[in-house]
Amino acid sequence: IKMFELKQYQDKHQQRLVHIDEKLKGVTDEMERFRLNRKKGLGGSDMSALLGTSKYRTTHQVWLEKTGRSEGFKGNLATAFGQYAEDFVAQYYAAQTGYSVSEANTVICPEHPFLLANFDRLVLKDGKIIGGLECKTTGYNFPALDWKGRSRPKWGEQNVYANHELISSSDEIDPDYYGQVQFYLGVSGLDWWDVGVLISNHDLRFYRVFKDEQFISNMFRTAEIFWCKNVIDDIEPAQVYDDIISIN
Repeated sequence: IKMFELKQYQDKHQQRLVHIDEKLKGVTDEMERFRLNRKKGLGGSDMSALLGTSKYRTTHQVWLEKTGRSEGFKGNLATAFGQYAEDFVAQYYAAQTGYSVSEANTVICPEHPFLLANFDRLVLKDGKIIGGLECKTTGYNFPALDWKGRSRPKWGEQNVYANHELISSSDEIDPDYYGQVQFYLGVSGLDWWDVGVLISNHDLRFYRVFKDEQFISNMFRTAEIFWCKNVIDDIEPAQVYDDIISIN
């Protein structure tokens, strides 16, 4: 039986949501509302930390944020630029591929109500959703080890298009974002997710990542244990670390 199917965790999770919603009633600052809403569950940007592949956050830091012990990262000039550049990347993608793109509301995973996905864009063809798009910006393309242990630039070989047709695809995205993209695939049920990255304001690349069912299953299991044991039961991650299913 999966942990979150146990009624005690379902009830505790619901109580948590009610408590956060009560706090939200008196908050008008958008950034504060954003931070409070993030405490309702785990998102795609939390996945690399939980899987131990992030260079920027640890599982312990995610726990501090979700339990209210830390406010977490408040953003900086680079993240602000990334938000402004998101629409440019999305529109350039649409021009390159011939697809249309659409913004989306927060999506809650039906099987795991503590998993919350905030998609940058959904991708449509003839009015039908066929995939998703994640928009990124970065300053430099440093060497890195990918999720398969291969050495390459963080952003490797890119997709090749001709007359709106995808001639060849590549999934060589920055390894820090692989878990995030697979998370979106798991929540959405879609088969592929494209990633666009603007590098140093002079190189715009696109990639296609296909769903990895085993990766997603292990990742969701890791997230489930973390949410139930670490967040709801309020146990520091180190105390249940050996119970977490690693996919590394």
